[in-house]
Amino acid sequence: MKLIYKINLFSLVFPALMALIVVLTGLSVMNRVIYDLNRKLILKEITNLVSHIESDHKILKKAGVDDYPQYINQAKRDFLDYVSDKHNNAENQLIIIDTSIDKWVYPGSIKAGLLPELNRDSFNHISGEMDLINSKGSFYVNYVKIPYWNWIIVLVISSRDLFREIGNYLRLVLPLSIIPLAAGLILNYFSLKNVISRINDSLFCLKEVENGNLQTRMKLREPRDEIDAVQQAISNMISSLYSLYTELETRVEDRTGELAKTNALLMQEIRAGDRARNEISYLNHYLKDIIDSMPTILIGLNRDFSVNTWNPEAEKKTGFIAGKATGMNIFNLMDRNSELYSQIEIKVREDESFSDLQGKISIGESEVFFGEVSYFSLQEQRAEMGILQIRDITEKIQLEDLLRQSEKMLSVGGLAAGMAHEINNPLAGMMQSAQNIKRRLNHDIPANRKKAEEAGTTLNAIIRYSELRNIPDMIQSILDSGKKAAEIVDDMVTFSQSEAKVSSLHSIAAILINVLASLKRDDAFKAEFQRDYFTIVEEYTPDLPSILCNEKKLEQAFYNIIRNALQILLDSKSRDPRIYIRLSQGINSLQVEIEDNGPGMNEEIQKRIFEPFFSTKEINQGKGLGLSISYYIIRDHHGGNLWLEKSDENGSLFIVTLPISTIGNA
Repeated sequence: MKLIYKINLFSLVFPALMALIVVLTGLSVMNRVIYDLNRKLILKEITNLVSHIESDHKILKKAGVDDYPQYINQAKRDFLDYVSDKHNNAENQLIIIDTSIDKWVYPGSIKAGLLPELNRDSFNHISGEMDLINSKGSFYVNYVKIPYWNWIIVLVISSRDLFREIGNYLRLVLPLSIIPLAAGLILNYFSLKNVISRINDSLFCLKEVENGNLQTRMKLREPRDEIDAVQQAISNMISSLYSLYTELETRVEDRTGELAKTNALLMQEIRAGDRARNEISYLNHYLKDIIDSMPTILIGLNRDFSVNTWNPEAEKKTGFIAGKATGMNIFNLMDRNSELYSQIEIKVREDESFSDLQGKISIGESEVFFGEVSYFSLQEQRAEMGILQIRDITEKIQLEDLLRQSEKMLSVGGLAAGMAHEINNPLAGMMQSAQNIKRRLNHDIPANRKKAEEAGTTLNAIIRYSELRNIPDMIQSILDSGKKAAEIVDDMVTFSQSEAKVSSLHSIAAILINVLASLKRDDAFKAEFQRDYFTIVEEYTPDLPSILCNEKKLEQAFYNIIRNALQILLDSKSRDPRIYIRLSQGINSLQVEIEDNGPGMNEEIQKRIFEPFFSTKEINQGKGLGLSISYYIIRDHHGGNLWLEKSDENGSLFIVTLPISTIGNA
């Protein structure tokens, strides 16, 4: 919309709005004044009526006839005649309701059609006012109760009568408002027309300048107001711009030739720089891809030992994202208590390259693991100081330990297979002879008594002598030792029995339940179980598949592991001794976790825990074959795995895995 239209529109609308606001404001004020005035008049009139009734009531009371109905009714009729004369032509309507009969006694039924809903129940207070609206219109009501006559005096005025004066006011004010409004609009039009014309001249001149015509000029007169001053300033500005344009055009022509030569040289340098940047970008991406694809931890270090490179394998292993690790001191990220920390710190601080440094290490939020650490010093004078490479060889170390353990098992198995016959034959003869000696001292056998008599003594005397010399105990000791030796040989033979076939499908949960039942009957722990000394927590995942295995062999393996944990808890006199047995399913195997809260084992014991004949118990208290037999049964007979996951001051955790598709040997 053009400015002239906007100004004309404003000059018309603004005065009209102001006039409308004045009229509406006056109307609102008059409305309130008339309403309040009529309320006061009605209140005054009803007060006069009540005063008249009270005056009649006082006269009756003074005469002592205020309790006589005939006098009261006569006073009421006189009052009704009075109000009939006084209110016959009044704009407001007087209503008198007799509450004793709930009927209008004035004005009767003539005007009752306007407010039929008024009755004695319409008024809750001695006096008051209210607004009523019905199909006949809206009404203002003021009332007062006369208890001693059982009357309610009601004055009603319709809203139409109440605000009749407002219409008269509008008919008078509106014509008077239109005359000055029209005069103002005419004056505004002619004064604005001159202003808009001069503004249009200035606007036309500026548009010519915008289109590149700096030679345009406008008609000027002597400055008499601000618009004339603006036009003069615009004209001066256009003249100055034209002079500057002419001067700059001359300079540009002189320099165009020089700039063309300079631009040609710059384009050559830019193309060469682009090629160099592309090559650098390619090499950077190539180097980054190599670093990111490395399966080992690669950490780049600055000269202040802060991290500048942290590859994805480092993020995965340490739990630190590159953005968090970058800028941190490498020695603050490493566990100072780890085995390799001091060696790495000394060599890195001396900027000394090294490789294949093996030991336990922990970085960031990682668990302690076996690492193979190498450091490559960068000799050039640059921001990087060197590259630290760490390879996780935990699985390699574990496999080497398992290989050594398997070799020991095979050696023991071969030795046991070769010696079993040679040991069992003399052992059987020794135990049989001891059993025969025990039978020779049996009083119930007649041959024993006969031979004693032939020797000139009695069997009772011989038995008495043997008891005094503890010969029966010695014989029993020989039998017990022989039985124990036979068990050792039998256990050793287990290591060479890799050819027996697996029997059938069995539930591992059922096997574990049977093992716990057997342990509770074991004489070594029966008393403790009876007084609830041990707490066994079983956590078995339901609906696990059965596996093909040798039930008795697996019972023996689990029996040895759990019995070993119970014995450690008993020997260490642990407070609240607990064993947790968890059974769950992996991808292709079942996993059994056996954890105790005992004192744990040191590193030396952990390394030898599965060696045959290795035991931390005193002599004659353990054979040192329990865990090694369990290891052999699980790994060689069932294709599973058994390892010590952890052992510290909070206890030890053994983990057993058994393949679900086992069809191996047992």
